[in-house]
Amino acid sequence: MNRSVENVVRLVCCISALAACSSKAEQRPDAKATPPPAAEAKPQPAAPSKGLSPELAAMVAREFPALGRQKASGTGFTLEVEGTAPPEVQAVEGQQLVKVDLGTKGPMQCFVHAQPLDAAGAMAAVLGAAQKSVTFRGVAITDVKMVEEQPVLFANADYLAEVNGNKAMGQLKMMVHVRGNSSLMCMHDEPGYQESFKRVALGAAATFAPTGWTKPGHHYVEIQVVHMGSATLGFSHHACTRTKSGTQCDSTDALLAARGPGQFIAVDTVSKETSDADGVVTSKLFLHAEGGELSTNLQVTRTAPSEYGFKGTTASKEVSGSFKTRTAKGITSEAELRRVVLDVVKTQKAREVDQYVASVAPDAATPMTVAPGPRPGTVNVVMAGKSILNEVDDDGLGKRSELPLGQVVMSFDRLYVRGIP
Repeated sequence: MNRSVENVVRLVCCISALAACSSKAEQRPDAKATPPPAAEAKPQPAAPSKGLSPELAAMVAREFPALGRQKASGTGFTLEVEGTAPPEVQAVEGQQLVKVDLGTKGPMQCFVHAQPLDAAGAMAAVLGAAQKSVTFRGVAITDVKMVEEQPVLFANADYLAEVNGNKAMGQLKMMVHVRGNSSLMCMHDEPGYQESFKRVALGAAATFAPTGWTKPGHHYVEIQVVHMGSATLGFSHHACTRTKSGTQCDSTDALLAARGPGQFIAVDTVSKETSDADGVVTSKLFLHAEGGELSTNLQVTRTAPSEYGFKGTTASKEVSGSFKTRTAKGITSEAELRRVVLDVVKTQKAREVDQYVASVAPDAATPMTVAPGPRPGTVNVVMAGKSILNEVDDDGLGKRSELPLGQVVMSFDRLYVRGIP
């Protein structure tokens, strides 16, 4: 269960309107050990095109074979990428632009940013700029991969553009990967080559080396893929590190989905939780952005064993104050919540804890009940009026969380996990 429960409750308010989304997700097995290198990922066949002429269908389905590896370097980074020739690297408005010749009509363009991007928000910004001159027919997340225990997000946008007085079909493919304080965003604006783009962009992400970057010393890492029915919405990434006084857990969520014909929504959230050796939260930072615009920035700090102060902005309004928890200790941390889950599975007796979920209640602790589930190895979590079914493993970590929303189910499916909180 662990991270899944809070994520589902926190995000459902933002995306419950997305039940009509459609895009088949790639199913990936759980992983307790390090997975194969990203370069070994096997491309899946593209979905057949519907409602297209034979000429357009052939164009959308086309791919290209593996190309030679090329090295690229610029201010603050190096990477390797497939291409027909060494990439061109240039500075553009404070970013590094890497142009890669793929042997197609147009090049793949990769932008290196010297700061971490909001993955969904960055894609939404590109789509928003393009929307001024094209009409989108569909926007969807096409895959979530992983390199260096960090997620790689892929999206596809089909559109119509006016060319010489006629409507022409276009297809924009995007990838975003954040590594430390740097980001890589690649795009290819040409119909077809979907799996080829995925292969090339994933290879670039796998070799992306920002200057000074070192692999974090996390003792626990988890990546979950978020689905709404059969549609893939994005990812939830969670990592914890031991500190002298306890544990620090950082999480990042990125979701992008169609909201109707030619419309889409992007949601990015970040939280940083610090807890003590007793499994009690001492501080928590929560950031929430929609469409790249920050709407919530809240800091919560423990001031007494069962008291917390909060300060920041929510719904773009400044707020501050304090609240008390029901329990004497305070807000339950990620590490302690795992132990609670294991106790409920073992004893088959419900437990109650306090959580802090800014999107539910920015000025109070939110009660959470963890109860035995309908099957062995499951628990039901009731929080903010939502009942979430969680399938957990022997360590008390979530393999899958499900929340019914009308005719569809919102789910968090585990892509990867290493260690325990």
